[in-house]
Parts: sequence; structure tokens; C-alpha cells
Amino acid sequence: MTMGGGARLTLLLLVVVAMAACRSEGENKPAPARELPEEPPAQGPITAQATKSIKLATAHATRFKQSCDQGALSREHYLAMRHEIAAAAPFIRRSAEMGSEVLLGPRRSLDEAGGALALLDAALAAEDKAAMEAPLTQILRALRLIDHELVLRPITPKETAQGLSDAAFWLGLGLFEAYPAVPSEPDAVLADLRGAAAGMRRGADALFDLSGKRPATKASHAALSEALASFAKVLGEVSDSHQLTDRASLVKQTARLGVLARDYAVALGVEVKLPYRPRQPLKGGGLDEPVSALTLPAPRVDLRQGDRLQMEALGKKLFFDRRLSQGAQRSCADCHQPDRGYADGLPTPRSLSATPLRRSTPSLLYTSLHAAQLWDGLIASAEQQALKVIHTDAEMGLTEAALMDLLKVDAEYPKLFAAAFEDGLTPANVGRALVAFEVAALVPGTAPIDRFARGEDDALSPAMRRGLDLYAGVARCGRCHVPPLFGGSRPPDFSVPVFASLGMTKGPDSHELDDDPGREKVTKRALDRGVFKTPTLRNVHLTAPYFHHGAFPTLEEALRFYEDGGGRGRGAKVDNLDPDMRKLELSDAARSDLLVFLREALADAAP
Repeated sequence: MTMGGGARLTLLLLVVVAMAACRSEGENKPAPARELPEEPPAQGPITAQATKSIKLATAHATRFKQSCDQGALSREHYLAMRHEIAAAAPFIRRSAEMGSEVLLGPRRSLDEAGGALALLDAALAAEDKAAMEAPLTQILRALRLIDHELVLRPITPKETAQGLSDAAFWLGLGLFEAYPAVPSEPDAVLADLRGAAAGMRRGADALFDLSGKRPATKASHAALSEALASFAKVLGEVSDSHQLTDRASLVKQTARLGVLARDYAVALGVEVKLPYRPRQPLKGGGLDEPVSALTLPAPRVDLRQGDRLQMEALGKKLFFDRRLSQGAQRSCADCHQPDRGYADGLPTPRSLSATPLRRSTPSLLYTSLHAAQLWDGLIASAEQQALKVIHTDAEMGLTEAALMDLLKVDAEYPKLFAAAFEDGLTPANVGRALVAFEVAALVPGTAPIDRFARGEDDALSPAMRRGLDLYAGVARCGRCHVPPLFGGSRPPDFSVPVFASLGMTKGPDSHELDDDPGREKVTKRALDRGVFKTPTLRNVHLTAPYFHHGAFPTLEEALRFYEDGGGRGRGAKVDNLDPDMRKLELSDAARSDLLVFLREALADAAP
């Protein structure tokens, strides 16, 4: 994950502060909250709580900077600063948008740039005191700007209620250590988790105070407060995140926290939304839906202006039709085989042209939900990906004109397209039909992890639960392989892909770097050399061989590569190695549990 530069952020802050200083006194009046119940401008309990957190964060950041200037790093003040920032974060993103972006980074960033807080954490991890000065200065400026922005625009009750629901979901991601710009060390992760839980409690109390502590809201407030106290108690019993056990059950608790937060909003008469719509609703998709970091989302694909069932049936027929390739040599299913997890089991597929194919065939399972397609993220949508494969000489080799000619003269296809789509047979509708089939058939959601998320507590065995704890903690897998897809697409909207440089070697026993340029070929940036999109680990037991070049035959060999710390750990020079690639020291028992989680907990029932 690539960090952004500090100079641009500093310049941005200076411009914004200067603009704020030039406003007239009349323009500095706080904007009244528009939602009911109304909050008094600037001094209401909601804004006061956030302001208090920001001021405490500022005090701890100042003391941490003083300790740095004196040559002794006060980790205590660093962790306290993170705690207060995490407490305020869900509630300040809209009211203090500019300062929040400098502090925490943009909400969506293809570079996973993070903000000044992430830059400081990276400098701390590298033990580079000189590199700490700039982000620390940015953090202090950003906190002061946020304080000023909260005066200009107080936080509304609606934003607070939505922040409570969002924070509950974020806590689930936090337990997987899978949120953007996650800190390097487990004590900092725990500080973030504790801060988020404390922020939820403070926000709930502020809303209760604002409501006048009405009897109608008392029960909802009490239920949420009790659940938060229970959750915070677990976090208070450990000194860092790696000591957390049975994270699966804790993630399920975050789903309940979200339900209670939304129930509370309803009692207050404030409108909120789910983090996202679930693919398989348990409660009809209402606000009482227990959405957690393990909940599969509904399809993002656009299926409007067509008959869904007709599209799915048509897509299935196209998927298995070899005539969609030059000389009818292969169908989609020949390279995406159901019994191989919709991959092909080969290091690289056979080329239909003189140009060899260098990259392995990725699984199509869950790909319709991914934020980007192909190993280098060249294509954004599954529809475009399907058509690109058909038109690429080495893969299926049919031009758009040849594809249309083939389908038009067929006895069935024109009728099937007319039944499925209002505009009938078009190149775009070929891609839409194929993806309709993928959406319907290739997002099964039948793995033990999915059944657990839907309420089957016994779906995960003790070994799977221990493996999940390792996946999320010591092994650092969740930082790139993000749930619920366990790949490189970030919730809640799954529009941000995750790319990483592992320092990939040519094989499991090699110390020589693979020469595939990876994403550099797309972006033309040297820092993207050897960078690839993070694939899903769902059904990973079926999709060997592994990595973009298919050079690692077994899952054990792939895991050993991570345990070595990637290519750098094997002695190769990798300037842009992902900072989360570190040497692991797993015992045989721990390795066994992690492999059980990967092979069994993420394995769907046979298609």
C-alpha cells in the first residue's frame, strides 16, 4: 500500500486555514442542525463530545511531539491520541471534512494513501524520527482545523446516529485489522478499537441528553449502552490486539451493536441507513438487519432494463458455449472450471495465438463484487472483463463484429436476447448476460464463515476460530484480504481495490524476483512495479497454483512465502514492499489452524 506525500497535505491545510481566516464575522456563525431533534448551535452535547475528543487528541499529540523533540518517544501519548481520534472519527467526517481528510486520508483512495496519522505510524514503524516531524505537524494542524470546522458546522443528530451505525460496522473491520491505514503495531490497533467503542458510547449519551432523556428513548439507550459496556470489557482485558481470542464472536457482537444503534435512531426519530444491503437478508433487509464485516453484500451489477431470470439463463448458455472463441476452441468454462473454483488449475492458460499468456487464470467466484478486475486492475467492471477476454487474441480471439455475426445467425440467441433485454442483441448485453450468470451462480455464500455470519454459531469449528484469530492478528492477512470477500475490495461500497507489492519471487524456492511489471504497466509509475491486485481467498483450496504467475503449487508453499516476509525476507531488493509484509514466526499448531481456516472456513459447498 503506497503512502501519499506530505507536502500536498500541508499546502492544502494552509490554503483552507487562510480561507477560513478571511471569512467575515457574520459568515462564521455556526449553521443550525437541520434534523430533528434540533441541537443548539456549537455548544450542543453532540458537537461538544466530538470537540472534547479533538482537544484531548491535540493535547496528547502535543505531548508526543515534545517527547520526540526531547529524543524519547512517549508511546503512551501516541496511543492516547489515536484513541481520541478513533472516538471522534465516525462523527466528524462530514462536519469537519477538510481536516478529517488531512488527518485520516480520503474516504476512497486507489493508492491507499491514508492521511497524516498513517504517515506518522509508518515513520514510527520504521523507527525514523526525522520522518515523524512532518506528519506530526500536519496532525496538529489538522486537529486545530477540525476544531474550527466544528464551530462553523456543528454535527447534526442524523450524522451522529448514522455515525453510531457506521462505527459498529467499523469495529468489525477493526477486529480483522482490515480498515484503511490500519496501524502497524497491535497496541495501536487496540487503541483504535477502544477509541471507537468509547466514541459510540459518547455519541449515544450525547443523543440521549439532546432528547431530554425521554422515556421513549431510555430503553434503547440502555440496551446500546449495556452492549457497548460488554464489548469494551473484552477490549479492556488485553494489552494489544494480538491477545484477542474468538474474534468471530466479537465480530458477531458488532452486528448486534449496529442493530441496537439503528433501533436507537428509530426511537429518536432520526433516519439512518445500513452500511450496505446484504445479499441474503435475515430480517428482510430492514434496519434490524445484523450487518457485520462478515456479511456478503448485494450485487453491485446493474441489471435494470431486462428480465433477470432470462439474463441469467442466457449468460449460462454463453458461458459454456465454445463458439464464442476463434475456431470454437474454448468456452469461458474451459478456463473457469466449476470443480477448480472457476479457475483452471494451470500456472498459465494455453494461448490461442503466438503471444503466450503470462498470468494465471483467476477464480471467477465472487468477482462480480470486486472493485477491479484482472491481476493489474486494468478493468473496473466484470462486464468489461468478460468482453475483453472474448476479444483478446490469445484468450478467445473473436472480434466484436465476429461475435455479433455468430450470435445473429444462431437459431436461438436472437430470441433469447430479445426476451432478456429491451434492446435485444448488442455487444454490451453479451457482457451483461455473462455477469448476470456470475451474480446468480458464482456468489454462493455457503461457506462456514457465511453460515456463521447468518447466525449458525456452530458453523465454525474451534480450529477455524483459532485460525481466524491468526488471520486477523499475528498473520496480518486481513489487512489486504479484506472480509467479507477476503480479497482486495474494501467495504462498505466495495469500490476501492487493494493492491500490494509482495516482492514476488519466480517460484517457491527461488530468491530471484519475478520480472512481471504488474500494475506499473497500467499506471506507468515506477512505484507500482511488481504490484498486483489482492485476490480473494474464498475457495482457495480449489484454485492452486497460486499468485499471478501460478508458480506456487501448494497453499503451504504460498504461506511459507508470507512467513519468510516476501521477497525481501528471502534476500531480494524490493524498494516498494508492502509494509504489512513481515516475517512471521508461526508454530506448527498455529500454521495448521490458519490453513484450516483458509481451506475449510472459506470453502463453499460444491457448486
